[in-house]
Amino acid sequence: MRVPPAFRSPALAAAWTACVLAAAGATAAPPALRDQVSLAGEWPVGGTVPLYGGSPAPADRLTFARPVDVPAEWAGRRIQLEFNAVNFAADVFVDDRLVASHVGAWNPFAVDLTAHVRPGRSFQLRVEVEGMRGPRTVGDDGWERWPVGTPALDGRWTGIADDVWLRAYGEVSIRDAFIQPQVAQGRLRIAYTIRSDAASPRTFWLRTEVTPASAGAASAPRTWPALPLSLAPGEVRTVTVDLPFADARRWTPDEPFLHVLASTLVGEQGEPLDRE
Repeated sequence: MRVPPAFRSPALAAAWTACVLAAAGATAAPPALRDQVSLAGEWPVGGTVPLYGGSPAPADRLTFARPVDVPAEWAGRRIQLEFNAVNFAADVFVDDRLVASHVGAWNPFAVDLTAHVRPGRSFQLRVEVEGMRGPRTVGDDGWERWPVGTPALDGRWTGIADDVWLRAYGEVSIRDAFIQPQVAQGRLRIAYTIRSDAASPRTFWLRTEVTPASAGAASAPRTWPALPLSLAPGEVRTVTVDLPFADARRWTPDEPFLHVLASTLVGEQGEPLDRE
């Protein structure tokens, strides 16, 4: 992509970098109602994880392995292994049992380990990584359309290329928040995926708040009325909220202003159940 000369300014680049770092700092901490363990570092097999961008790999297949301790206090929680990026295809094993496979370089994926691990014990995690797998779809410009990624990654930059987390969730949790700004209509649309692992039906409320994330932002958080919800045991539901937000401060290349969306599930007694 050709970058317009006006966007090549060192001052603009510095401002953009500062803005992104400020936003990252505002969202780096895990939500208070979730527990997580970072699996970053030197793995006994495979080396450094993550290695951003991947490693120049002389082999078509790389192996990453390490022991992982599951905290005892996670008993009764849903335990999930989450990868931000693996180039290009990955098979995930727990104690030599294949539990998941994934294809695509830049799209994150998660593996539910609740049935495969025990709190208070350790397990052996192994990730087998290889280059392009399966049929490809290539556009007229020669670039890959599927799987997600670029030809430059195939066989040359392979590995676990972004953060890996082991996370524990409560009995009801927000699994995804697909943010869809409706700029022309002055509204904010969010498609939430919410899951209940409770033993009985649960009634709760979904609260949404938007807070400025950019450095020096003076505007106050924006909140909307909570949405009542009821989920049956084991139910996964996608709920779309459409919120008025005509006065939102917008992002521009000259002023790359950012926001953080904070979403909370609140129980019948007003207790917070989950945050995303």
